[in-house]
Amino acid sequence: MNEDCPYQTLFIYEIKGIVKSSYEVFQKDFIGSWEEDESFTFLFFSSKQIRLVKDVIEIQNLLLLYEHIMPYADWESGDKIRPMRAGRYFIKPKWQNCATPKNSISLIMDPGVAFGSGYHPTTRDCLEFMSIAFKPGAFPDHVLDLGAGTAVLALAAAASGAKSVLAVEKNNLSARTALQNIKLNDLQGVIRLEQSDATQFVDKEWELVLANLTWSILKTLTNSKAFTCSKQLIVSGLKYFESEHMLLAMKKNGYELLNHKENDDWCTFHFRRDEV
Repeated sequence: MNEDCPYQTLFIYEIKGIVKSSYEVFQKDFIGSWEEDESFTFLFFSSKQIRLVKDVIEIQNLLLLYEHIMPYADWESGDKIRPMRAGRYFIKPKWQNCATPKNSISLIMDPGVAFGSGYHPTTRDCLEFMSIAFKPGAFPDHVLDLGAGTAVLALAAAASGAKSVLAVEKNNLSARTALQNIKLNDLQGVIRLEQSDATQFVDKEWELVLANLTWSILKTLTNSKAFTCSKQLIVSGLKYFESEHMLLAMKKNGYELLNHKENDDWCTFHFRRDEV
């Protein structure tokens, strides 16, 4: 594998309107597209493609607002994508060939420009708690991952021994990236990816629910069967001032708080349902 990241400089084109069939229209050095509020499209390339973009949006009667050029590291909050360890998991970019530390579970990732490189505090802390949830002899067999992003948590669950993982991601770019990473780790037989809203898959109980979501979404899920009957939940994406609401909701639902972490004002919780 090449030791150099394939994404050095990002060329981002902000379009007013939704670009149709972007993955079919753009090929050369095209990374993906992000749609915002059904009103704007952001096209990501690894090389300058302004002439092609202008040609396409003219045909589709859209408007090019801006061309943004930035180092890939700036897109990743200044972090260079490199191998990292979180709990029992060792995450390495697909372009770096490095040995996996002893007693670690290796995950190969290509985050592209979607959320979920593994470096964000919420992702790292979820992985730390998953190392506890997947203790020897007590693996959760059936796992739900809500807001899967690039599927890093779903990959960790499958690689840890889960028999089936349902990964749910609404955003098109993230879902496409997740599918690539599932194939990259050869876990298609364990992980099923659904591009959908999180609320569509919370009507049953699970052995483990992973939910790295904003409080605005989480608060709509706390009365669902997945959040009232599942055996364990690992929840993140909460700011400190929002965390008390989550704690009260889970206490009301009969859950015991096993672990919690605060990291850069982000809170992550590991809950277990009290035995009735």
